[in-house]
Amino acid sequence: MLSVSGASVALLGPIAGVLCATALGPLAWALVARLYARPPRLQDGAGLAFTLDLIGSALQAGQPLASALLLAAPAAEPAVSQRLLRVAGLLQLGADPVEAWAVVADVPIFEPVVAAARRSSASGIRLAAEFEHVAASLRASGRAAAEARAHRAGVLAVAPLGLCFLPAFVCLGIVPVIVGIAGGVLTSMH
Repeated sequence: MLSVSGASVALLGPIAGVLCATALGPLAWALVARLYARPPRLQDGAGLAFTLDLIGSALQAGQPLASALLLAAPAAEPAVSQRLLRVAGLLQLGADPVEAWAVVADVPIFEPVVAAARRSSASGIRLAAEFEHVAASLRASGRAAAEARAHRAGVLAVAPLGLCFLPAFVCLGIVPVIVGIAGGVLTSMH
């Protein structure tokens, strides 16, 4: 708020600056408070990809699936971690893989992993490759989303510049040409 006041006084003078700061100060304060009140965005793909890579690495190292899930679950966000721990617990108790993986079957990102886990309950190497494939897919989609956000930010950053230069272009580029053409037409008519 102090920066709004200082900028207003510097640009507009003491009287108009104080009036402008009085009007714009609360607005600036509200905008800043709103930005800080936003909950942080969760990195859905990055954390989950790391967790899937950990599971795949543990499987390739020879760990049983239940142990691999137990080792990697703490790296996931809490909701996913709890589900992975439930799957691991069910597998350790000897539950059927179809029933154990039903815990995460409703999570869309786990669909390929669930299908592979149900098929290859005995072989961990094939399942490790599926975990790593899904992790790579998550990273690729995360990169694509980040690039799209960066392109959008670039367009939004250039828009005010265009709005500033468009009137100047019209006043300095188009208006003189039209006045010159109109002047030439009017003098040729007389």
